Amino acid sequence: CVLQLQYGMSMPNAEAPWREEDSDRTSLGTHLERSLRAVATRRRTCVATAFLATACLAFLGLAVGISGHWRVGGSVTKLGASSAGGPLDLIGLQDLTAGVEDSLGQPATVEDPCENYPYLKLLSVNHSNLANKGPDEGQEGIIWRALDMGRGAGDDRNRQVDVHLHATGDDYSPFSSRLNGMQGKYGEINMNSGTKVSLKLTTYDTLTQKQITLDRMALTFFDLDQGDKGFSRESITIKKFDREAVTKTSEVQRLKDPEGTKFQSSTFGTGADNPTDPMFLNKQQKDRCVTLFFKDTREVDFIAAASMGDGPRFFTFVGRPSVPCAVTVQTGFPAPLDDLLFEPPMQVPVRAHGREETFLKWFVKWGDQVKKGDKLFSTKSKDGKIHDYPATYPGTVAATQAKLKFGETIAMRLDDKALVIINRTYFQPLEMKAGDQGVLGVVGHDFKIWHKKLGHMVGEGDPICDLENPHTHTVTTVLAPKSGMLNAIQDGLKPGMPVEKVKDLNLANVGRCLPLPVGPKDHGIVTPKGCRFVKWEAVLYKCVGKGDVIAIVQDSFGTKIPVNSKEGGIVLARQEHLKEGTDIDRTMQDRVIVVVGNFKPLPVKLGQTATNVPPGMKFVKWHKEQGDHVQEDDWLCDVMNPQGEIQTLTVPIAGIVAIRQDGLKKGMKIDDALSDHNLATIRKLPPLPVETGEEAVYAAVGPYKFVEWYVNKGDIVNKGDPVAKIMKGDNFYQHVSATKYGYVKSRQEHLRYGYNINKVTESSDMIVIGKFPEIQPSLLKSTVLVPSKDCKLVKYDVMVGEKVDTDGKIGTFNCPLPDGTVEIKSKQWGDVAQMQPLEPGQRVGDRQFGVAIARVDEGPPWWLYFLAVFGALLCCMCCLLRVMKKPVPYTQLIEPEPEKPEGLRLDFEDDQKKKTTVYAKWRPLGIKHNHVAPIISNDFTINSYAKMALGVQEGWKLTRVGDEELNDSNNFAAVNSKLSKYMKEFDLWPLHLEFRKTHDSGSPVRVAFVERPIGIEFSNRAPLKVSKVYGDSPAACANVKEGWYLTKIGEADVTRRSNFREVITLLKEGVCPLDDFGKDYQSSAATAY
Repeated sequence: CVLQLQYGMSMPNAEAPWREEDSDRTSLGTHLERSLRAVATRRRTCVATAFLATACLAFLGLAVGISGHWRVGGSVTKLGASSAGGPLDLIGLQDLTAGVEDSLGQPATVEDPCENYPYLKLLSVNHSNLANKGPDEGQEGIIWRALDMGRGAGDDRNRQVDVHLHATGDDYSPFSSRLNGMQGKYGEINMNSGTKVSLKLTTYDTLTQKQITLDRMALTFFDLDQGDKGFSRESITIKKFDREAVTKTSEVQRLKDPEGTKFQSSTFGTGADNPTDPMFLNKQQKDRCVTLFFKDTREVDFIAAASMGDGPRFFTFVGRPSVPCAVTVQTGFPAPLDDLLFEPPMQVPVRAHGREETFLKWFVKWGDQVKKGDKLFSTKSKDGKIHDYPATYPGTVAATQAKLKFGETIAMRLDDKALVIINRTYFQPLEMKAGDQGVLGVVGHDFKIWHKKLGHMVGEGDPICDLENPHTHTVTTVLAPKSGMLNAIQDGLKPGMPVEKVKDLNLANVGRCLPLPVGPKDHGIVTPKGCRFVKWEAVLYKCVGKGDVIAIVQDSFGTKIPVNSKEGGIVLARQEHLKEGTDIDRTMQDRVIVVVGNFKPLPVKLGQTATNVPPGMKFVKWHKEQGDHVQEDDWLCDVMNPQGEIQTLTVPIAGIVAIRQDGLKKGMKIDDALSDHNLATIRKLPPLPVETGEEAVYAAVGPYKFVEWYVNKGDIVNKGDPVAKIMKGDNFYQHVSATKYGYVKSRQEHLRYGYNINKVTESSDMIVIGKFPEIQPSLLKSTVLVPSKDCKLVKYDVMVGEKVDTDGKIGTFNCPLPDGTVEIKSKQWGDVAQMQPLEPGQRVGDRQFGVAIARVDEGPPWWLYFLAVFGALLCCMCCLLRVMKKPVPYTQLIEPEPEKPEGLRLDFEDDQKKKTTVYAKWRPLGIKHNHVAPIISNDFTINSYAKMALGVQEGWKLTRVGDEELNDSNNFAAVNSKLSKYMKEFDLWPLHLEFRKTHDSGSPVRVAFVERPIGIEFSNRAPLKVSKVYGDSPAACANVKEGWYLTKIGEADVTRRSNFREVITLLKEGVCPLDDFGKDYQSSAATAY
């Protein structure tokens, strides 16, 4: 009869030594009573039920305790007809946490040594010479090769480590040094009776040979027994450890000793009762073990000793917590299967995870090719769930636990629980060509990042890639072994892959450099054979003459030889990778180290514009970089004419600097350096990026020019809203309208007034409207949500303005499983106030932000109406009391009226309904209002009186003129007439212009003008320079001088503005409102004012 009983128990103090008697398992009923008492503490009302359950379970335990299988916590103990008899043996410290909760009802957290502790799996003996007693020679001590394993090892799992054991004294007396090292799966040393040895155990990283500090470690010593009549008693004495673990019926005695804590044998034993597997022990073998736990351990010091007696004594140990974790077996228990051996990182184990999983079936066999994710085997957990284990890497099945049978518990048959070993696939070796040299990786490292790409030129010692030690996380940079070109790399390497994926460890090939391109009119400078490079004499992009020294090389005899140019020109290219001492014949495919000639012409594609320079110029400096956005007439670069005067070359059209002659340097003669006169190619503004759910809005087809924007980035627009104003000709205006509802995601910010949209943009797009804004809930307005953004609309069942009841149907959507086709319903009754304008078949996440598709206005609640009626009644009662109240005579105090400010009263209101009153004394106001009423200050003219003096801000609405309220009148003519009527007699607001004697310095001179023309003629380039002042003009009266620079127009500083048209437009706008007295200054100049 089989009974499976699961229960929890309290955890003993983690700091105290763990012994099985701490769990009080002598009586199963007593233990269950303790567990249920903990539950009863939290639920006082269940005391009677708890004791009743305890009694029933104790009776069942007595009935079936004679034979069968008990499953305790998560570990298995097999009981049978054992001559030893004895109580149940608890397996694993993790059982102490099963079902335990703390005083607050939260799961108890106790460190699980079986799952969370890393363990050192000893593989082989590399060296054996403990205390210099042999059998090997050389370094003292025993060195084991081991694997750092266990889930708790984290990133260090499967790391190869070397375990060192050294004698710290000279008192070691071995029985046979040849038997030191390993016994099966155990580490082993031996000694004669009546001797002892002081030992130190340390661990080192196999690859780096650096000592390791282990966060957590466990050591288990086995078979602590003795000879007949108490002779040859074995003991382990240790000073520093965290805690120990022994069985409840342990034969190991724990004694105090001046040199630490001594664990000593107490019973007779022979070789016949020695254990063979550290994770499968019978009761006697487990009673003769002790497990010691360590934290932050760099070394472990202990003493192994055998008291007086006859014969040798053998000490065996492993680096894992076997006392709490090993399975207790009985006589006749089948021996566990041997662990599968593997060599990381190219051999990868696939392990079962659960401690009580049973094997079901195989999906693969030895030699099969598998891809990542292919099923390898399946198991069944104790809760009945089936687990299919996939391949973690592609490769070949190198080994399987083929002897594992259906239904066998994996933890009972395997120690390592690795069921499959996969050989990872290797990359094909790189093809080596003549002159190539390989770039070799470092064993035990993972690939991190490439510093160079295929085809890059490299110099000797240049970084090629970075590798990382996966355990120490130190980075190693792999360098180029010689100068040349990377003509092959292992581009399949990805970050985190082991270098061993490349079987020959050759990560890249450095070959000979590609020849320099030599055009039909260029000249290649060739070095003599058998030379090494010394240094450069010519600088890239500098002019050289015929016979000039280009470089210095050295022949095989050490003689330095100058390399001369055969023709004059510009140094267009040179083999930059050459360094002092580089063998030119070995590094290069030819010996052409320099090319002298002219710069190649810049490409000018369809729709692009060349920026040509007049002949005879020298280059000075650039004002714009490649990729810069430029406006028409922006400064591109400075050049010098033959007379030594600096001239500025301007951009012919708005756009982007696609490419420029970057090789030009200060002082170069452009005619000598270029085969044409194009210094830079300007391309059109690129289309705005449009993603799923977004739409671009385009200007009308034709020669339309940009006027102004109506919207800003981030504004919300509805379908049909005007977003920009364009014009055709001089007086035909047209609006560009939004094509959908949504956010203004982006716009062509570089468009300016008067730009021909078709000429300056590639696709005539103006703005991009993004997704629908997210519908937000508010007071008394709830949102209707769909399950996810992946839902697609089938149909809407209501429209905006319709009423819906609670659970009223809003629409139908197709959603991913498990939802499927769902009907979306309202959670509240009310009116549909807003809906997202989705079309059938459209995905919610593609068209809008969030998952709210509608908003329902619930309307005022009933109690609000009650409060309104109650408030009205209260007001009526107050009025009635006031009427009935006897009036009190009083004397009226006459307050003097406040003095009325001078000027015309104007009231403005902002978007928050805040009112501001100003008093105008000058004309005109200088507000841009689109000739519509009510008048809103959309923008201001230059030198605006309203902005500069009255403080009117953008977006304010005019609500009152004088004593007249406008009441949002939409009659623009009437409102404008009222303003003109009141302000026509006001003095004119003067235009202030600021001049300086020089462009960048000098004291400013400010001049105020109230009439036009002002009588000044300016130069036809920015900055504006006064070229003429007409006599008897306002400018002459103000003592404006020729040669002065205009630096400020009203509040606009134009000192640094390079766009001539933009500055002239500002000046026109400032002069236009001035009074025209009919004077005419004769001039043919287009810039006379």
